[in-house]
Order: sequence, then C-alpha cells, then structure tokens
Amino acid sequence: MSDDWSLNHLGMMVIDKNALLNQLQSIGAGVSVGPQPLLPYEKGMGELMYFQTLKGDPLTHQYKTGGPHNFRDGNSQIGDCQLEVYPMKPGPGMFISEYLKTKGPGINHIAFNTPDIDRDTKRFLENGCDLVFNATVNGKTTENYLDTREHGDVMISLRPPADEWEIAWRENNKSHPLVRIGIF
Repeated sequence: MSDDWSLNHLGMMVIDKNALLNQLQSIGAGVSVGPQPLLPYEKGMGELMYFQTLKGDPLTHQYKTGGPHNFRDGNSQIGDCQLEVYPMKPGPGMFISEYLKTKGPGINHIAFNTPDIDRDTKRFLENGCDLVFNATVNGKTTENYLDTREHGDVMISLRPPADEWEIAWRENNKSHPLVRIGIF
C-alpha cells in the first residue's frame, strides 16, 4: 500500500444481497445506500478482461461506452466504511465463483483509490500477484482486481481517485442520521 492510497470500500460476496443489507440495517449496524456511483461518462471504447477461473486464460469483451447499466451491487454505510455487497452464486463463469466455492461468502476484496493505477498494479505483478479482472475506458484502467490471497487471503481492487460526485455521495451517506461515525 502506498501513502497516496485511500480506502474506497470493502467488498463482500454473498448469496442474498438484500437479506444482508436488511439485516445490517435492522440491527443498526449500517444503512443501505444503493449501488456505487458510476464513473463519469467518457465517450469511447471500454474493455473488460476477466478470468473464468483463477488460473487460466482471460476473456475480453469490448464495448462502446455509455448506455444502460444494470446495478447488481448494494452498499451499506457503516460508520466511515462503505461495504459493497454483491450477489454471487458459486458456479462456472467467473474467477470469483471459484473463490467462493473454496472460501464461501464474505469479504473478498478491499478497494483503494490510487492516483497511479499502472504503477501500483505493476508493483503487485512484480511481487507474484495475478491480475484477474481489469476494466478500462479508452485504454485507462478504471478498476482492477489483483489476486493477493497467497499473501493474506483477500484480493485488492485498485481504482482512480474519487471524483467530486462520488465524494459528495459518500459524504451524504455519512451524514444520514442512522450512520454513527467512529463507532468502531
């Protein structure tokens, strides 16, 4: 981790997203705040690269940016922490399914904002970590996942610095009357 990183969120994979979000809110541990905001629209080409299994050949999918987005994640604001809750069932199709099959549901990644994704990704790769997911827009990485489990059983996700809209969204979430800052 570099000094210029900031925590974006903890990522949790579960079978039933709504059940967990409802449980957290019902016991006063977190407030459901919807899916994460999208990055600002940038006209051009996007590309997703991901592995179907943790070891193997990657798949890539190119697309024109813009258009509808199907939000699958939900988020809970727990004090200063943003918890991303993503519904995923074990089964073939994506690297995370293999991870869930062996580990089960739970926190599987920590996402950080970094001003230099390329530099930080290179450092992970040089230290034996595998890149298992990479999303780009016009050739610039907007998010990736690095398999660091051999060094701590959690993946690292890197993202660019939060923009003004995302910062405002997070501050609004933290100001909700049911969110208690500094409770942990």
